[in-house]
Amino acid sequence: QLLNLCAATPEDHFYTHALNFCDGYLVGAYDSYEAAHNMRVGPKLVCFHDTPPSRKDAFNMFVEWAKAHPQYMQKKPVNTEFRFLSEKYPCKP
Repeated sequence: QLLNLCAATPEDHFYTHALNFCDGYLVGAYDSYEAAHNMRVGPKLVCFHDTPPSRKDAFNMFVEWAKAHPQYMQKKPVNTEFRFLSEKYPCKP
């Protein structure tokens, strides 16, 4: 369901609401992860090696990745988000 919200187009009746929910969910989950990591809770899973993508680009990359990996769509959205992020932006030892 999160993928449907993040993939909304301007033609969708609830386009603005869908994108706002997508934005809030994805950014909120990432901010929670960053806060936990700053408190040294758990390993670092995501490392932006250069300049991080814009929010819009990150959402578009997530949507494309999710469409290409339907096997993860039955998992919790936060797990799917971090699977994407850790594959796209892995931390190197």
